[in-house]
Amino acid sequence: MFKHKILAAAGTLTAVAGLAVAGAPAASASVPAARPQATTACGSICNDFFNRALGDTQILTTSGQAWGSTLTLKPGSDSNQKQDFIVTEVGTLGQFVSAKVISTRSYVALNYPSSYEVVEQEFAPASATTGHCGGLQSGHVRPGTTITLRLCGASARVLWVVDSHHAVPDSSSVVASSDAPLVNAADTRISHPLVLTSDASGNLTVQREKMNLGKVIDTQQFGVRPGPASPPVG
Repeated sequence: MFKHKILAAAGTLTAVAGLAVAGAPAASASVPAARPQATTACGSICNDFFNRALGDTQILTTSGQAWGSTLTLKPGSDSNQKQDFIVTEVGTLGQFVSAKVISTRSYVALNYPSSYEVVEQEFAPASATTGHCGGLQSGHVRPGTTITLRLCGASARVLWVVDSHHAVPDSSSVVASSDAPLVNAADTRISHPLVLTSDASGNLTVQREKMNLGKVIDTQQFGVRPGPASPPVG
């Protein structure tokens, strides 16, 4: 399970967005991870988000602190505040569909159980929540779109549904000891969903889901580990 923020009954985008910028300590539920932090300053509310193909020493990093900054995966540092993120379950698919934040015509609503987790990645330098999360810009829900900081909770473009069915075991991840594909909730195509994808350099985009021998490829599998971040050896 991702570290969880309780999703209150929400009938509007504003109500859901308010949850995303709320302080995590007051809203977190009882699924703590041991010392989940990127930097020491971020304390116990941050964690390290990584891609299976690159390994858990390369973690989510922003190019800047403002809205629109690009997100990539870079070697972890326990002093780089641009790597301070709160990767959090903000509710279930069914709750966001009921709140009309995620469309009933979206790929995730048509293909996944309502119980599937919905997560956000919020930038929180030195534990200061910013209200900015990783997502897609308006009008760019298509393959090849880069991941940038957007307003948390503002639309389905910043919401990611955990495809638990295609998760793979990973002892270094605190998410049920597994890595999983993250499907963007704004995608309305009826097949081959748009999933978060890393290339060999750590650049993050959305691409159509790819399978190899019945499994989603490693560049589309993501996990979360407790910190602080550890620089790669060698």
